[in-house]
Amino acid sequence: MFRKLFLILTLVFAMVVTPNNLAYAHEEAQKGGMQYDDVINGPNGKVLYVNEYATISPVEDVGLILAVSGCFSFELGRIYYNYFGVPVAAYSQRIYWCYNGSTITSVSHWHIPEVYHFLYRYNGLIADSHSGGAGYTYFNAYSQANFCEYAPGLGCIWYFYPWISQTVYGNGSYGGSTGG
Repeated sequence: MFRKLFLILTLVFAMVVTPNNLAYAHEEAQKGGMQYDDVINGPNGKVLYVNEYATISPVEDVGLILAVSGCFSFELGRIYYNYFGVPVAAYSQRIYWCYNGSTITSVSHWHIPEVYHFLYRYNGLIADSHSGGAGYTYFNAYSQANFCEYAPGLGCIWYFYPWISQTVYGNGSYGGSTGG
């Protein structure tokens, strides 16, 4: 009984939020100081707003720093917001690497999927590759995740696929891009 009531209320709410209302919500978010890097368009006028972020910081592990020029952590990601500016999901990739000025001496990386709203799901990776690494002048990591908007009783009704490509180098430099 509760499940059917929840499904009906969810569908009624979805019908009330029309493309015109979404455009207005986005316009109001822009007026309120919220700026977005990207917009993902879904079915029936739905949208997700996206902000990209990057953080770089030194790794303070004495065991890693011995006999190297430096060690850093580089995280690159995307945060997805619904039409009300509420974060619903995020995907990022983090690389830890140490280098000696010309080559990478050690490297590891992680995928970090996060879901903040009960109507969204993380469904795993659909791509994951890397090249280079310890002993090379670079390390590149690419991954693509599968997320969806979830409707109780119906399952996934809209999919989105964030991707991240990062490269770090043996001289301490780094770069990357995101999409999806």
